[in-house]
Amino acid sequence: MNESQPSQLVKSKPRRPRVTRTPEQWAELLYKFESSGLTQQAFCKQYRISTGSLYKWREKLGNHPPHVPAEPAPFVEIGQDLINDQAADSESNWQVELELGKGVILRLRSF
Repeated sequence: MNESQPSQLVKSKPRRPRVTRTPEQWAELLYKFESSGLTQQAFCKQYRISTGSLYKWREKLGNHPPHVPAEPAPFVEIGQDLINDQAADSESNWQVELELGKGVILRLRSF
C-alpha cells in the first residue's frame, strides 16, 4: 500500500440475526405468499426472507401449502330463539354433528 494514500475501511451492513422457523411457520408464510398477489422478490423483501429459502420450503411443503389461518375462527353464539324453534320442530330431540378435521366427526343426539 502506498503510504501517501490513506487506507480506506469498507463498512458493511450489520447482519441480521439468523431466524429459525418451524415447518408450521413456513406453511403460514407460504399461505400468506400465495394469497398476497406479490412477486416472490417483493414478498421476500417485505418479510425479510431469502428467495432461496422461500423456494426451498415451497418444494419441501409442496407448491400449495395447507391453509393456515392467521387467526382462529370467531365464536358463534346461537340465540335462544333458534334453540326454542329447533326444539319445537323436533319435539325436544336434537342432534349436533361436528367435523373436527382429518376425517373425525363428532355426533351428539338427544332422544
